[in-house]
Amino acid sequence: MAAKVQDEGYKARHRAGSKRGAANRVANPLHLERLQEIGRTYGRANLALGQTEEARQKIGDTLRRRHLAWCPEEYWPMNQLLKRAGYCLPERKEMIAAEVARAKKAAAPQAAVKQAEPLTFEQQMERVRNGAKLTTVPDTRPTGPAYSLVGNATGML
Repeated sequence: MAAKVQDEGYKARHRAGSKRGAANRVANPLHLERLQEIGRTYGRANLALGQTEEARQKIGDTLRRRHLAWCPEEYWPMNQLLKRAGYCLPERKEMIAAEVARAKKAAAPQAAVKQAEPLTFEQQMERVRNGAKLTTVPDTRPTGPAYSLVGNATGML
């Protein structure tokens, strides 16, 4: 489809067809009047809704998230500083990736130490009160007899 859209012949046919369709729509006075009515009724309201401060802020946030999807949100200020310092995008990506890796490496030993200490009963009950889920211990007991029907103890023939 992408190759088809790039073809100049296809573009010319599409443009001509679009012009014919627009001319047909405008040729019918009832249809034209209905389109104008819809534009006056809904277009003005939608335009006004899109120009509020909240809508503009939401659009800006969406664009920022899309453009900075490669960068963790806590590193956005660092990216902005690097950009102002004149670093190009590939350099900034590399620097921030190195910083994220360094931060993870620095946090890893602390996380291991925290996991090594068992929680007291009171700490466990506090976690349950705060919404932690209870875990079940799997039943590892054998389900059948430890011998086979022919009498050997391995359970195999």
